[in-house]
Amino acid sequence: MSVTSQALTHAINHIESLMKQAATETKKAIDNSAFDENDYFVITLELTPLGFTSDVSIESDKFEVMCYHPNVVAIFVDLGSKFLSWENPTESDIKAFKDMLVIKLEQAEKYDTLADRLAEQSQTRNIVITDEDLEQSTLAFLEKHDIDSETFVETLADNLSFNKDSIFKEANVRYFRGFIEQPFKHLATASSDDGRLMLNDVFESKGIHFSFEALEPMSDDKVVPNHTVSVWPIDKPITWAGTKTIVLKDNDSETGGPSHADETLDNFLEEIGAMPEDRSAEIKPFTKFIINYMLDVTGIKPAFTHPINTSAVVEHRISSAVFDFIKTYNLDNGSNEQVIFFIARDGSLIYKSDERLPYILSVRLTAPNGSNYHSSLQLSSILNNMNIASVDLDTLTEAVVSELKQKWQSDLMTIDTLANYSGSFIYGNTISDPKRKIPMKDLLEDQQYFRQASKRLEENIPSTKEE
Repeated sequence: MSVTSQALTHAINHIESLMKQAATETKKAIDNSAFDENDYFVITLELTPLGFTSDVSIESDKFEVMCYHPNVVAIFVDLGSKFLSWENPTESDIKAFKDMLVIKLEQAEKYDTLADRLAEQSQTRNIVITDEDLEQSTLAFLEKHDIDSETFVETLADNLSFNKDSIFKEANVRYFRGFIEQPFKHLATASSDDGRLMLNDVFESKGIHFSFEALEPMSDDKVVPNHTVSVWPIDKPITWAGTKTIVLKDNDSETGGPSHADETLDNFLEEIGAMPEDRSAEIKPFTKFIINYMLDVTGIKPAFTHPINTSAVVEHRISSAVFDFIKTYNLDNGSNEQVIFFIARDGSLIYKSDERLPYILSVRLTAPNGSNYHSSLQLSSILNNMNIASVDLDTLTEAVVSELKQKWQSDLMTIDTLANYSGSFIYGNTISDPKRKIPMKDLLEDQQYFRQASKRLEENIPSTKEE
C-alpha cells in the first residue's frame, strides 16, 4: 500500500477530529496573517516514524513540501471558508467529507495496483537512433534491431488511423508500408503536437522507447544536439550554440509566430538581443522556462518541454515576495484584505493548479477604512528589460518587487479615494448603493494613509503596524 493510500485511510479513520483541527488552525492562520477565508488552505498528512501527523496551512506555504517530500500527502484543498464551517461539523458534513475521501482512496488503490503490475513487467527496451540510422532505409533499421517489419507497419496503421476497424485499415497499412524502403528519418523525426516522437506515442505502450544518439561533446566539453528538433527536453543539457538546431513552430494564436520559415531558436534569441557572447555555456533550466515564456509572448510554441508545476513555483515565489514587501512597508495595515493573483494571456484567472504562463500580476491593497487600490504589472515587459541569459527566479522576483515599489510610490501619492468610491456606485448603466458604505471622513483618512505609504516607499523606510 502506498503512502497516499495509507494517508487517506488514516484520514477516514480520524475524520471528525481532522475536520475540527482544520477549522481551528484555519481560523488561527486568518487571525494572525494577511490571509482570509477566500484564500485556499490544504490539509496534509506527514508520515513519520511515530505515525501520521496532520497539518492545515495556506496552500502556497505547503506547495514545495507537497511537491518534493514523498512522505507528505495532500488530503484536501479548499477555501478557508469551507474549513471554518467545520468548527462543529454535522453528521451531514462528516458524511460528505468521508465520501469524498473514500473516492480518493479507491482511486489511489487503483493506481497502486497498476504500479505494482507495471513494476513486475520487464523494463522498457530503449532503442537509440543514430545519425547513420536516419539516412538508411526503415527496413535496414528494423532488421538491425530485430523488429518484424509487418508487425511494425500494422502497429503504426492501428494506432495512427482514425478508425482501427474501418474499411481504410488496409489503405493505412499500404501507406506505412511505403516508408519501409524510404530513409528512416521520415518516420524517426515525425512528432506530435506536444513535441513527442510519433514512434514513442505508438510503441511505448508495447515496451519500446526510441531516443536519439547521445549528445556530441564539443571541444570545451559542452554539448549541442546532433540533429534538428522542434522541442528539447528541459532536463537535458544544451548549449546556447545548440539552439541553432531547434526549429520554431507557430502556436496557432491569432498574432505572432516565427519570423520566417525554418526560423531557429538561435535566430529568435539573436533578434531579441538575448544571445550571450559565450555560446558554449549550457543554458540553465530556469532560463529555458524564461525562453519558453518569451516565445509564447510572440506566438511561438515552447522550445523546451515544460516541467510540471514550474509556472506555479514562479507564481508562488512572486506572491510570497510581494506579500513580504506589503508587510515590510505596512501596506496591509492589519486589514487582512490584500489580494494577489495572476491573469493568463487570454484574460482569464490562473488558478493554483494551472500550468498556464502568467502574463499579468494583479494586486489589491486595502486601506484601514476599506478603500481599495488596484495595481497590475505586465510580467513580459519586466523580462524584456532583463538579461535572459543571466536571469534566475531570485532576480525576477526582485525585479517585480522593485517595479511595484516604483509604481506604488507614484500611484499612492495621487490616489483619489473619493473618486474611486464614487465609481463603486455604478454597475453598468445602473446607479445604486455599493455593498459597503464609507463616510467621507473615512475616505479622506484612507487617502492620507495611502500618501503616507507612498512617502515611506520614496524614503525607503520600512514601517510597523504600531504606527
